[in-house]
Amino acid sequence: MQSRSVSHEIEYALGARHLRKRLIPVLLRATRQIPWILRDLHMIRYEDPVKTGQHIAELLKAPIDEPQAKRRSN
Repeated sequence: MQSRSVSHEIEYALGARHLRKRLIPVLLRATRQIPWILRDLHMIRYEDPVKTGQHIAELLKAPIDEPQAKRRSN
């Protein structure tokens, strides 16, 4: 989370029109350093490749107009 590259990627993803409402943070391990701007988004906790992929696919199926916080969560 302290990487400058990560900060730039987050800024790009939040600002890019084609990615609007499609940013899904994946938490690999517990941390208190989650950027404030990501805290309102639905965050998926990494379990394993299959389960995590399924959770992401479910979120991507939700209507794009529906706020992420209200989309189906795990």
